[in-house]
Amino acid sequence: MVKVQFNAWEFDMPERWEECSLEQIAKLSPLIHWKVEDITETEQEYAVFILLGCSPQFWNELTLEVQQYQALIKIARFAFEQKIVERPFAEFKHQGITYYVFEESFANSDAVDVAWANMQYLAFANPDEPNLDALDELLATLCRPARNDLHEFQQSKDWDGDIREPYNGQRVKARAKEFKSLDIGIKIALLQYFESQNTLFLESYANMMGDDGRAPRYENGMGWVTMLMSVAEKGTFGNFEAVCHQNVHLVWTKCLDDTLEAKEQERLMEAQRLKS
Repeated sequence: MVKVQFNAWEFDMPERWEECSLEQIAKLSPLIHWKVEDITETEQEYAVFILLGCSPQFWNELTLEVQQYQALIKIARFAFEQKIVERPFAEFKHQGITYYVFEESFANSDAVDVAWANMQYLAFANPDEPNLDALDELLATLCRPARNDLHEFQQSKDWDGDIREPYNGQRVKARAKEFKSLDIGIKIALLQYFESQNTLFLESYANMMGDDGRAPRYENGMGWVTMLMSVAEKGTFGNFEAVCHQNVHLVWTKCLDDTLEAKEQERLMEAQRLKS
């Protein structure tokens, strides 16, 4: 935060997304990554006004020297140049319901959360036929209300730190329809947050992915589900339902270990073949 003072008035002006309020993020996230040539003085002034958090009357009556104004523009530049990579807010309200946002690195997310979110992301980001409705389902998958039995759950041996109600496909589809009216700025912020965290997640388990250059077997992302089915067949975590509701890192770590073990066995067999 930067202290900005105008005579007797003092404001705390954010210097990065992590310092912004939910309201500021919602209003400014649509400006992210505009082309430099498209950023007009109007957008710059709007960003400064939102980040200062002053009243419209105060802003309209404020007289700034050129150097002062340029200094404020420089502070606000992050709103145009930086993506949202950290959790922008822990929760948000929509139609009277509080939704809790998934933690960074998917720390509190189950395998089914990340699998289904990726399937919806592939549908949304399809370069040929993008499904815009899939974004609402992605957000409804990862941002859910608190579970009804939260107090009892926190006292139980199953407490895992996730206050969100368990994933339920039918509830997700119903809430996705309600998310159609969710503020576009909140959607953009959450989408950018998901993209950054998902990229880090995939990079962490890159050795699980094929490195032969072949296209994935299922272009619609069904490979995420078939992988969970394969884990269930081995019985490490129980049946398919149990696997879906295991922490995503436990499941993916097991898959990574199996993948590395299989590669090691292939290497040993090849070495043995060469000796023969």
